[in-house]
Amino acid sequence: MLCYWLLSILCYSDLVTSYALAIWFFVKNKETVDIPVKRSFRDITKYHLGTLFFGSWANTVFGIPKLIMAFVTAGLRKAKQHSNSIRCLSATCMVCIHVYQKLLRYISKNSVVQTSLWGDDYYHSSKKAYFLLFRNANLTKDLDYLQSFMITQTKVF
Repeated sequence: MLCYWLLSILCYSDLVTSYALAIWFFVKNKETVDIPVKRSFRDITKYHLGTLFFGSWANTVFGIPKLIMAFVTAGLRKAKQHSNSIRCLSATCMVCIHVYQKLLRYISKNSVVQTSLWGDDYYHSSKKAYFLLFRNANLTKDLDYLQSFMITQTKVF
């Protein structure tokens, strides 16, 4: 439950940041923008609270089994591979993680950014975010580091 609330708070802060940046970016005359963070708090609380909590719930429910399987797989890799049962269990965990990632590839924090830009629901935003990232995979790596750095700086200051 604590993990859910922490993810909700992080999702809310990411949504506020990206929504305020979208408000500022899409205005031609930048002097007319009147405190975009205040407007983003109001609009997110009024229109996107369900999307926010659904995204946090989905990340919590589907993220915890993924972490558990990754932890078990890492532990099995450190074990001696002489036993067939350890190799079979390790291969099974790897297959489960692969299938799990294929089925749930749309769930990410980038869907929150798409929600703030276009105002769509969580499912359509996550689908748009995935295909946008897939089309621009070579550019995404650099921008992901920059986005993480900017969000961290925004939270610190």
